Amino acid sequence: MITFRMKSRVQTKRKMPAGLMQEKKRTLARAKKLVQILRRKLAMRQLTKVLKERVKKRENAFQSRPFAQSAYEVNVNATTIGGLNVTGAVYAWSENPLRVGSVDGAAIGKSTGKCTLLPGEQMWMCSGIFKISSNDTITTMGLSPNNVERGSLAVTGGTGCYQNANGTIYITSQGETSESFLLEYQASNADEACSIQDLVGEGLSEANVGGKTIGDYETVGSKDLWAGNILTDSSGAQIGLSYGDCTLLPGVAAFMCIGEWALDSGDIVTYAGYSPNSMNPGHIAVTGGTGC
Repeated sequence: MITFRMKSRVQTKRKMPAGLMQEKKRTLARAKKLVQILRRKLAMRQLTKVLKERVKKRENAFQSRPFAQSAYEVNVNATTIGGLNVTGAVYAWSENPLRVGSVDGAAIGKSTGKCTLLPGEQMWMCSGIFKISSNDTITTMGLSPNNVERGSLAVTGGTGCYQNANGTIYITSQGETSESFLLEYQASNADEACSIQDLVGEGLSEANVGGKTIGDYETVGSKDLWAGNILTDSSGAQIGLSYGDCTLLPGVAAFMCIGEWALDSGDIVTYAGYSPNSMNPGHIAVTGGTGC
């Protein structure tokens, strides 16, 4: 009888050279960045589709309870996290009083919100809410300069009698220390309403030239920020610039995003929504705008 004996082979795991390991990590980081860019393009396509189907409402939202044409916000409860000239810094405030006529005038409500400093350290991406009463609020969103120049926020809606609010609120810092802000409201003109398709045409693309990632795509709270990304229409002609702020949510499955298109026409479109931390398309809603 013939007996066969099998010799076992012991496989030894080879250690990857340090240089190759570093190159693998760099390749993986580049791949993740590419995925993020492609993800944003998919989300932008989805947003363009939504924009074509929607015509912004231009009714006077303040007929039932007119809001003050101007008010002062007294900056008594604010903080800055990260410094005033550091990309990704956060400026937040809670229940700053709103007063009519002067910083000592009659109180009409309270202001709460936050701003994130975008790449280039020239602009803050902001969102906020004015609480006029327990049921009546006004929401805002937009860019604010990182200096004492006047900024503008789009009124994106509200609750109670302000549920269909629209228009623009201009913000002027009172002094270099920004102890207070002058808020000036300008209602939208229903006769000047236009469709989003009138503004952006049949298609829209965004070139990622002003983006910066703080953190990574696997850590809750990481940020994807951009300022001055170029918007082009279907013919390739530039029509404006894009600014925005995305924050990675718990579970690291999706980003919560807000942004603004500053169009060359002078019109502004604001949007908000979530974008998956993957190649899947996201859902972004147009929240308001200024101009037509």
